[in-house]
Amino acid sequence: MMVYNQATADDYAQLLALNEAAIPAVNRIDTGELEHLHQQCEVLLTARQGDRLAGFAAGHGARAQDQAVSVRPQLLVQRAA
Repeated sequence: MMVYNQATADDYAQLLALNEAAIPAVNRIDTGELEHLHQQCEVLLTARQGDRLAGFAAGHGARAQDQAVSVRPQLLVQRAA
């Protein structure tokens, strides 16, 4: 069963690893860029199967104040292989 939760800073290492595994379909980001994205997002969700991070989704809208976070949303959703 997939369980969805709000992401926290404790999830960043796993989120970055999942993102890194999806390159070149997504851009490489570092912890600072992920923190900035998280602050700008309306929602940043994790999807877990047991203890394994299976994916994540970021959604931003009115709060997104800079164009750097206005990336193609479909690329922000990743699934672990």
